[in-house]
Amino acid sequence: MRIAVVYDYLPAHPGGAEKVLPEILQVFKGNVDLFLAGLVDSTFSRGFIDRIHEQDPDCKVFIGQQINYLKDLRLRFLHYRLPAILSGFSFEGYSHVICYTSFLGHSITVPIGTKKIVYFNTPSRVLWNLTHSHSPLKKIIPRFLLEILRSSLRRSDQMGIASADIIITISHAVLQRIKSFYNVDSIILYPPISQRELPSQSTSIIKNPNRKYFAHISRLESYKNIQLLIQTAPLLPDYDFFIIGEGPYQKQLVALSKKINSKNVLFTGFISDEQRDIFIRNAVATLSLNDEDFGLSKIESLQLGTQVVALARGAAPELLKNTPGGILFNENTPESLKEALIKATISLWTKKEIQDASSIFSYERFNKELQSYIV
Repeated sequence: MRIAVVYDYLPAHPGGAEKVLPEILQVFKGNVDLFLAGLVDSTFSRGFIDRIHEQDPDCKVFIGQQINYLKDLRLRFLHYRLPAILSGFSFEGYSHVICYTSFLGHSITVPIGTKKIVYFNTPSRVLWNLTHSHSPLKKIIPRFLLEILRSSLRRSDQMGIASADIIITISHAVLQRIKSFYNVDSIILYPPISQRELPSQSTSIIKNPNRKYFAHISRLESYKNIQLLIQTAPLLPDYDFFIIGEGPYQKQLVALSKKINSKNVLFTGFISDEQRDIFIRNAVATLSLNDEDFGLSKIESLQLGTQVVALARGAAPELLKNTPGGILFNENTPESLKEALIKATISLWTKKEIQDASSIFSYERFNKELQSYIV
């Protein structure tokens, strides 16, 4: 009984989903293959494939299209070609196919007798207008033609859902979207957070270790709403604000920071996991500023004993309300965020209380629940 795992594509920079994907493969170690519709060539994506092979030498990795140049533009075109690329894969000989997807990985067709499981991060944000799109294709392809293409992709999206045997999702917030968009029921399975050793209290990588700070950790995308952090930082000049990560929106964020003279905003770019954990462990709080489907960084922060200040949208209320270490703010404004940040500076939770709040997101629980659907 061999398992196939289908994923939309590996981007140039990692996000939360790229942390969960290896955990899914680990559940079926020795008996699983990975199918990627696309891969954007980068240090990250090459290293990711190497780690998959190190983790499980028996895991075969099939790649539909590799993008080596004009990466941003060709990735946008890849979105519209995804169903056609996926149709080129054969799933003969697999008892189960797990589509782990945020886009159209579930649009595959499986052989008769093969069970199709969709594990949804979210219905496609592009197809269902969940966020504003800044696609460069808008400058190349007329809007009416893009809408025709999207209509075709929505049909593939809906047909892919209709042919699924089981639909699993990562939060109640996404469960509600699935019900609204497709009128089908789904099951919640929270993603896992692998337990790791707490980092030392060393702050040698932090520019001014005597100065308190907040941290934001994510791939730098426009929909992450990191501009709210930059706009709020000048209101709290006694604290630093670290933006940890890299991504396609980095230049715009740096430009905005310079424009409004946010001197206490600091960009780290890429840093190692150990350095990242030290930043999180020693922060007053980490920040989550957009409508997240789940947000692994929230749970990673709790696991390291650090508070999370989050916009009360998406899965944040579900995960953080009445949770030690969780502080929500309601309005997407600098004033509302500032108020929540001040609450974080005077909170009385211990690090042990905050760490205990992350225990329900263990790999052991995830492994057991996911295995239960392979019958």
